[in-house]
Amino acid sequence: MKTQPPANITIGVNQHPPLVQFTLLSVQYAFLLSVYLVLVVIVVRAAGAGPETARSVVSMAMIASAVGTVLQALPRGPVGSGFLAPPVFSAAYLGPSILAAKDGGLPAVVCMTVCAGLFEMLIASVLHRLRIVIQPTISGLTICIIAFELGIVGLQNA
Repeated sequence: MKTQPPANITIGVNQHPPLVQFTLLSVQYAFLLSVYLVLVVIVVRAAGAGPETARSVVSMAMIASAVGTVLQALPRGPVGSGFLAPPVFSAAYLGPSILAAKDGGLPAVVCMTVCAGLFEMLIASVLHRLRIVIQPTISGLTICIIAFELGIVGLQNA
């Protein structure tokens, strides 16, 4: 059942954009994801991996982004939302990933990422109950710390 969007919205939730607009949005999405691949390259460099390994890891990251996008776009159960919500490589994990890459190489980064993903899936089920604890001040402080961390990494790689 398609409903009409409000007057100030041109395309509603259950409607599809025209082909030209859809194509341009797809290109914009690809460029958005390519910016976040820089984080993958930084972690691979910290692990001291060679160029062939770096190409392989970036390729796998692109495939993971594509699969994640498809899973998120499907309106199926608890996995997909039905919306184009691109899964991006988070800067929140950059510092810990660099430390893991320096100490244990890429296998340590993979293990840490899988464990973090499982923990996020676990905490997502009770996140609505944590709204009392996670106030906007705490969220803002976290984002500020991530920005400082990115600045430090950027200065070190400049």
